[in-house]
Amino acid sequence: RVARVDEICMKLTGWRMRSYPLEIYAGDELIWSGETEKSLGYVHLKVKPIPAEWKGKHWLPAKNLVLKETWDLGKSALHVGDPITRTIELTVYGVSIAQLPELSFPEEPGVNIYPDRAQGTELLDDNQLVSLRVWRVSYIPTKAGDLNLPEISLPWWNIDKNQQELALVPAKQVSILPAQVNANAISTPIPSTQTAVKPSD
Repeated sequence: RVARVDEICMKLTGWRMRSYPLEIYAGDELIWSGETEKSLGYVHLKVKPIPAEWKGKHWLPAKNLVLKETWDLGKSALHVGDPITRTIELTVYGVSIAQLPELSFPEEPGVNIYPDRAQGTELLDDNQLVSLRVWRVSYIPTKAGDLNLPEISLPWWNIDKNQQELALVPAKQVSILPAQVNANAISTPIPSTQTAVKPSD
């Protein structure tokens, strides 16, 4: 069942029977300051609930978020069967990689879709945690015409502005030409090698 966490208690080991001044940071943001309890050095952190205004499926609070994409079309004119590679990069500031959502790539008419396993990493940028996840998806058109690929949207909560925002990569339309005919595969008629036989006298 769903449980709500209102408070986190941290036990700091190696502390003597007295209180200590303490500051706790998440990256470069001060999230708690005060005196520990005199006996065992406990620290209690209040946990804010998800705001009632939040309308997304995956709760994603962050200081900043960047969602972008690049395309490798291979060549200017695309034909049925030509691969198209789409790379989507998500960079989120102030959260761990475990908090990042997975993106889905549903089936679309006129194309076969082959997503690779997402790759991710974490790093510190000026003492701030930054998480990066990259998706690479291959599209193989199966029919000629306009190939319409839908937009990708990702709602997130801006903790500095205390409001919901939406990261978006726009929809894309690609013109697909009929499959190219391989000239080497066309059979060439073989001249007849038969010799006419004259009747004997």
